[in-house]
Amino acid sequence: MKEIYGQFDPEYGKKADLHIHSNLSDGTLSPQQIVDLASHLEIDAIAITDHDMVHPAEIAREYVEKNNVPIELVIGSEITTETNGKRAHLIGLFLDSPIAKHQSVPKTLYEIHRQGGLAIIPHANFLHMGFSSFSEAELNNYLQTDDPEVYFDGFEVSNGGLLLVAKRKLFQGKAPPKAYDFALKFYRQHQEKLGAAIGSSDAHRMTLELSLTGYEDDLKSAITNAQTSVMAPDTYEEFTDQYSKAKDFFIQSEIQSERSRHLF
Repeated sequence: MKEIYGQFDPEYGKKADLHIHSNLSDGTLSPQQIVDLASHLEIDAIAITDHDMVHPAEIAREYVEKNNVPIELVIGSEITTETNGKRAHLIGLFLDSPIAKHQSVPKTLYEIHRQGGLAIIPHANFLHMGFSSFSEAELNNYLQTDDPEVYFDGFEVSNGGLLLVAKRKLFQGKAPPKAYDFALKFYRQHQEKLGAAIGSSDAHRMTLELSLTGYEDDLKSAITNAQTSVMAPDTYEEFTDQYSKAKDFFIQSEIQSERSRHLF
């Protein structure tokens, strides 16, 4: 894993994946499978952030507590905002309840913060791939507002889904997406107003860990105080190795489950 932003201390540092989708939204793994895979990969904290809902994350938290899984489960949601007919996603972390979709960005930010949650900007300026993203102009507009209710707590410097597409294109000898380098450059220019640097896999399949947030001690405090680092695989081979590890884990889990069934 390569440090994209900040410095990760392997002795004291912890790792979080804060943008993951389950099969109760548009992912393929159940909330329980996500927890099991994250634990196997030795990720310290995860956030399940299905679209406009928190129920899958609540299922995952119940599973963690019932089975004493050594992982912090953050209740999250990828919330659909809408302003003047334009939709863009916001990640809400540490939520108590779902946030209504299709509200304005200021209203959505207010609702996240009213719950004591944190608002993260995901996959910025990735419009050409069909993502519901903020454009650079929209981000600049929100960063320049005088409204005290309009502020962000973090910014995805690295999104695993985008990195996977970019690395695949580079591997195939094609040009990577234009947004590939945008996030880190934009964050360096505006980090005082964007909050913490965040790395997340945006996993919809078995692709957890394709970007991670590094932190020490308490996750929420680290994000609030912008004391995070960001890590991601550096080569296409690292991407494929991670996927192979996940696939092998589920194959072995199925084998063990089948053996257990034959014991009773």
